[in-house]
Amino acid sequence: MDEMIVFSTYPTLEAAEQAAMLLRNNGITAEAKHEMRSLDSNYLGQQFGDPYLLYLPGKDFDRARTILEDHTVVDPGEVDPGYQLLTFSDDELIDVMMNKEEWGIYNYKLAAALLKRRNVPIPEAQIGIAEAEQLREKEKAVSSGLSLLLLGYSSLLSGAALALVRHPAFTLLPGGLALFVGWILSYTKRTLSNGVQVHYYKPAARLHGLILFWGALGFAVIRYLILWIQYSGT
Repeated sequence: MDEMIVFSTYPTLEAAEQAAMLLRNNGITAEAKHEMRSLDSNYLGQQFGDPYLLYLPGKDFDRARTILEDHTVVDPGEVDPGYQLLTFSDDELIDVMMNKEEWGIYNYKLAAALLKRRNVPIPEAQIGIAEAEQLREKEKAVSSGLSLLLLGYSSLLSGAALALVRHPAFTLLPGGLALFVGWILSYTKRTLSNGVQVHYYKPAARLHGLILFWGALGFAVIRYLILWIQYSGT
C-alpha cells in the first residue's frame, strides 16, 4: 500500500471530507483527518491554523490537484465583499497565481476570475516558470548549521562519559539529545508539491546525523549493559 502523505489542509472537517470524497470518486485513495500539527510550507495551500488534513499517496498529487481545480467553481459576484483578494491590484493577483501552493486552489482560481473580469491578460508562461523555479528551490537540501552540530556532538561526548559511570544515579539514556538531533538530521524529509519526498538536509549533514544517532544509541546500550552487570553481580 502506498504511503499516505499530507496533501492539503482545511479549516473545517466538512471541506476536507468533501475533497476526499471527490478524489475517491475519481479513483484516488484519500482520507481526511483531524490532527493538530505543525507542517512545513511545502504542502499545497498550507495554513498552519487549519487542523483538518487531507492525506493521499504522493504519486497522485498532480492528478488530485487537477481534479480539485477542475471542480472548484469560483464566482467573484458571490464572494464576501470584505474578502481580501477583492482589493488586490492586478500585480498582486498575478502574484497569488504565481504562488498557488501558498494561497491554495480557491484563491488561485479567484485571482484568475478577477483578472479575467478586469480584462487583464494572465501571464501563463510566467506563472509556469515561477512554479518550476519554486519546485527546484524546494528540492535543494539545506546544511545543518554549526550550532546544531555542536549541540549534537556535545551531547554525544557527554553521553560517552556518562555511559561509563557505574553509579545508577546517572541517566539511563546518555547522549539523549544527540539521539534526537541525529534523527532529525538523518531522517527529516519534505514533501514537494508533486508528491515526491526528498531529504531536508544535505548528505554531509545526514552523515553527521547517522554518527550522532547510532553513537548515542550505542552508548545507551553500553550504559544498560554496565548497569545489568553491576546489579546481576550483587
